[in-house]
Amino acid sequence: MNKNNVKLADARFKDNRKPIKRVLELLEQIDTYQFIWNGGQNSFKGNDFGFLGQDLEKILPDIVKKDGDGIYHIQYTSLVAILWEQNKELLKRIEELESKIK
Repeated sequence: MNKNNVKLADARFKDNRKPIKRVLELLEQIDTYQFIWNGGQNSFKGNDFGFLGQDLEKILPDIVKKDGDGIYHIQYTSLVAILWEQNKELLKRIEELESKIK
C-alpha cells in the first residue's frame, strides 16, 4: 500500500475521539485565495487556489504544521473531515428550511 496517499483510519489507533461540531462557524472565518506561486520555492509554479497557513493556524491549529525553516504546511487530509462535517451541517439546514416551506 502506498502510504503517501493513504491516511490510517482504523478506530483501534485513535484515542480521545470527539465529534467535530459547529464547523460552519469555523469555516466562515477562513479566507481562500487565488494566487501565483513565486520563486521563493521550487515545488510549485503558475496559478493556484488555496489557503494561507498563517490564517488557518489561527482557526484550525491542529492541521497546520511548521517545518524547521518555519514554513507552513497544511494537512489537507485532515481538512477533508472538517469539510465533510460542514456538508452534513448544511444538509441539515437545507432540510429544516425545506420543511418550513412545505
